[in-house]
Amino acid sequence: MSIDSYLDSGFDDVEGWCSRRIVEIMGHFTEMSTAAGVIGGACEIGVHQGKFFLGLVNAVNGRQSLAIDIFDHQSLNIDHSGGGINDMLAGFKANVQKYAPYPENVSEIVKDSLALNPLDTAHILGRFGPFQLFSVDGGHMHQHLVNDYHFAENVTAPGGAIIIDDILNGGFPGVIEGVARLFLQGAPRFAPLLLGHNKLIMVGLSYHRRYLEDLHARLAAAYPDMTMWRTKFFGHDIISLV
Repeated sequence: MSIDSYLDSGFDDVEGWCSRRIVEIMGHFTEMSTAAGVIGGACEIGVHQGKFFLGLVNAVNGRQSLAIDIFDHQSLNIDHSGGGINDMLAGFKANVQKYAPYPENVSEIVKDSLALNPLDTAHILGRFGPFQLFSVDGGHMHQHLVNDYHFAENVTAPGGAIIIDDILNGGFPGVIEGVARLFLQGAPRFAPLLLGHNKLIMVGLSYHRRYLEDLHARLAAAYPDMTMWRTKFFGHDIISLV
């Protein structure tokens, strides 16, 4: 299954919250980063039923990928983001079987991301290698965001992408607070590249400039009617979809 096939025959059937366009954009990003020599799988913290995760898995052609979620341990969902359904792990696995190119290449870790430790990092890198795509969509308090970003930074290829969900969701201001804390109190190794469809795409600093120009050109060609602005976010040039 490809991204186009998933969008045509699976996306609408998977419960979750993301736009078709952002899945398409991740396809363009993956083509661009692959051309730059970056090849890896996908990972997401907070997969829910896999709507966005399966788009990423299809974008990386079904390479070894990882889902990290508390799934049915909803007592750990302290900010009530996501959740709300029964048998979450079983439902997620069923969607993987239907819509992942190679279901056997998808693994799950049932764990609170706040409990991930250096041994987990070493194990994941040893088994999966650096990821090409990593989505952060777990707990939405600023503590979750900062924790999950740093974990993602350590297991994502510098030429890959870290995608922050709900960046502009007024229901979860902890996300933008967490991003602000990253840049005002630290020095992230990934820089913001694109803001749109409620997600922030970040890439390694060494790749930022070339990706900015390349992705802008790709999106302008693919979506001539889409409004794109070039602006700044915490001092970095970004593409903003408006």
